[in-house]
Amino acid sequence: MKNKTDKVISMKGFEGHMKDESPVGQQLEAFRETVAYVKASLELQIEHNEYFAVIIRAKYQALVEVGFSEQQALLLCK
Repeated sequence: MKNKTDKVISMKGFEGHMKDESPVGQQLEAFRETVAYVKASLELQIEHNEYFAVIIRAKYQALVEVGFSEQQALLLCK
């Protein structure tokens, strides 16, 4: 005989071992995959941003060099 204070543990209690097939569970799983992708590609993203910054700076300097004002060059680099 069960005691009223005993809790029945469902399979959902084993978080991480079973997939939650509900819409929210599916969204959470997709988000987990996105976060894992971002973490895995972080170094590459940083390297990309460094190269992109060099390109934007070169564009800004070229615009100023050919006669645009600094403010105009900044606007064109946005």
